[in-house]
Amino acid sequence: MNEEIFLFPTLFVLIGWISWIWFKKYRLAAEENMKQLEIKHGIIKKFTSHQEFAEFLKTEDGKKIFPDQKNFFELKIFRFLSTAVVLILAGIAMLINGYAWSGYDDINEINKMHDYYYWGSLAIAIGFGLLINALIAKKLLK
Repeated sequence: MNEEIFLFPTLFVLIGWISWIWFKKYRLAAEENMKQLEIKHGIIKKFTSHQEFAEFLKTEDGKKIFPDQKNFFELKIFRFLSTAVVLILAGIAMLINGYAWSGYDDINEINKMHDYYYWGSLAIAIGFGLLINALIAKKLLK
């Protein structure tokens, strides 16, 4: 009984602290992005013509400051593909575990089997959705 008095406020404080850290990280990342955009805007203003800017982008310094966006999108597509593969494999593993519970007659084991089938099917469906999303994004990137 005394543990409950201590446990619930501690849990809420922990959730609040993690949320505060996450929002602070998000705010700092947004501020850093704004600074980077201001610096890039200042660099772009210094060029008098489009040809000068295009020549600058071909140099090593230009490539460092203004990286190719195609690599960024390819990395996002790779993340979708890797997440899709993990979800599909986890779903298959859940279906196999559900099949392992199919020989039992107790209602608890039957419910466990149905739970494994449900979550496995859901993971596979989401995995295939991410896979289709990655394939469409790859086709649009070309």
